[in-house]
Amino acid sequence: MSIYIYGIISDPEFQRSKLTAEAAQQKNPSITIGEIKGMFTFDYEVFILQKLKELGGKALSHKESPLVYLVHPSTTEYIGGSTDFVNWVKAKYSFSDARPYPLLEALAKASYKKLIDSSVRTYCFFEISVEGVEGIVIPPTSSRAPRAPASRGTKLGEIVFELYDDICPKTCANFRALCTGENGPCKYIPKKNLHYLSTKVNRIVPRGWIQGGDIGGELGSTGESIYGQSFEDENFIVKHTHAGILGMANNGKPHTNSSQWYITLGDEKMEWMDSRYVAFGRAVEGYSLIKQLESLKLKNERPIGEVFISNCGVYMQNTGPKGASSLKASTAFSSKPSFKPK
Repeated sequence: MSIYIYGIISDPEFQRSKLTAEAAQQKNPSITIGEIKGMFTFDYEVFILQKLKELGGKALSHKESPLVYLVHPSTTEYIGGSTDFVNWVKAKYSFSDARPYPLLEALAKASYKKLIDSSVRTYCFFEISVEGVEGIVIPPTSSRAPRAPASRGTKLGEIVFELYDDICPKTCANFRALCTGENGPCKYIPKKNLHYLSTKVNRIVPRGWIQGGDIGGELGSTGESIYGQSFEDENFIVKHTHAGILGMANNGKPHTNSSQWYITLGDEKMEWMDSRYVAFGRAVEGYSLIKQLESLKLKNERPIGEVFISNCGVYMQNTGPKGASSLKASTAFSSKPSFKPK
């Protein structure tokens, strides 16, 4: 029998299950650990969609982190979440690991930091707020990144991106600089800055993508890069394989990237985008937030009310989000992610 545990690495309950399995194995040599893997939230949500289909049965209703199951010589046994697993170990082996919750939170925070630090890539974030939007559910404050009140509107949370600097260095540098605002005023758009701060999410295509980054207006018809009005397509190495892919929107023609971005929503591959739009990163946190945005009331693919970036910047490896207030210059769809407004 082998134990498999998959979960969100910043989740204390994943850490509880991990410690319980490791301690139980030390006391009972007959227990083997097949795999214990902590992931970013987005990775876990994408992973679990397929894994639950493979497990079938009761596992199809699993809704939490972590996921625990056992592999026997001839069968697979679904256990459930952290509480289910702890109770199973206690009943079967008369063993329980009663570590205090503050310790689990500290381990979760340290594990998350270690995962970020192990990467050579840049991490950036958007803080998303809304104003005049109905039906919004405000999530509880995360122990990973506590939120301060937004300067206006209602703050929903953060989306954290991993930028593929090693694959698309020029495109990533543009996005990073627009997150920090370090390049100052625009050269081609009067009275505007090269900064995503206060820009709106101007388009949402359910099962398609979320789009924003119009630093010159609100309709998705303008943009500017740190290199000029636009810059060339760097490459098409990164594919649109699942939800959360971050890419550059263009005006319908090659080599017209500027500031507008998109985040894919579809769980299926979107191969038609692979040779038209430069993908250069992915969302690693903010899965539930993005899904909530996808479900907003829309009119002509535009949110009813304001959805905007209330803070943005580099996700600092040692302190978490470091945004505008503190970082100084240091399935096929008939429509396409473009500057052309609906």
